[in-house]
Amino acid sequence: MEQFAHVFSHITLEDALGMTLRSAIIILITATVAHFLTKLITRIFKNDGNPVTETSLFINTGRVVVWGVGIYVLLKAVFNIDASAIITALGVGGIAISLGMQDTLSNLIGGVQVTLLGLIKPGDNVEINGQTGVVQDVGWRHTTISNPAGETITVPNSILSKNALVQLPPAQRVRIPFAISDDGGMGVDEIVSEISKRAQAAALAVCEIEGDPDVKFTEITEYGFKGRVFITMAEANPANSLAIIDGVIRSIAPLTRGHHE
Repeated sequence: MEQFAHVFSHITLEDALGMTLRSAIIILITATVAHFLTKLITRIFKNDGNPVTETSLFINTGRVVVWGVGIYVLLKAVFNIDASAIITALGVGGIAISLGMQDTLSNLIGGVQVTLLGLIKPGDNVEINGQTGVVQDVGWRHTTISNPAGETITVPNSILSKNALVQLPPAQRVRIPFAISDDGGMGVDEIVSEISKRAQAAALAVCEIEGDPDVKFTEITEYGFKGRVFITMAEANPANSLAIIDGVIRSIAPLTRGHHE
């Protein structure tokens, strides 16, 4: 702080104008470099041969580095202040700040890990710590996902490295589990055919779908058997996904209890 006081105590009007001009030039150059670096990073990540997916994490990190260098140059060239001396002067205060930022650093490291390792990327349909949705972005602190209800959920990056991460089928592929306790005298193939027909009609009432519904049995129980209906929407849409699930459940509910209406 004494350096700042010493600098400003001897500034004349002419010096002030010169310092303002030099500051403006340095800030302009820094902003320009940050802008082009952002475009460069975006272009690199959009390259088909690049295994790492574009996220705001790397873009924002690049901006911080550029602006950090710009501020260092500004202090040195305009005010003749050594920024490293200021950082050293913080002493215990700097240690206290670093301790207070442990959560932030943990989230930052977690975000870098999942991005570089390719564990998740924007567009993935995942389940994280009980939250299900499509990944929108991986930032410094949080990973943002959009769930089937259209809600935006932020999950701290540190959770990604401490909890199970489930990669779900693509968002446009809808899963509807069912359990049949009474076949009503119908054969298995007949049940599959009827579930598929009703599910298709219910789904088409909501939106366009690709192919026919896929009915799979997954488990035999003492009361009957369980299975899932898979329907692929032409386009991923959380609202349509919920509407399809609701419509299919309503349409096949009578089949699951032997009341074949």
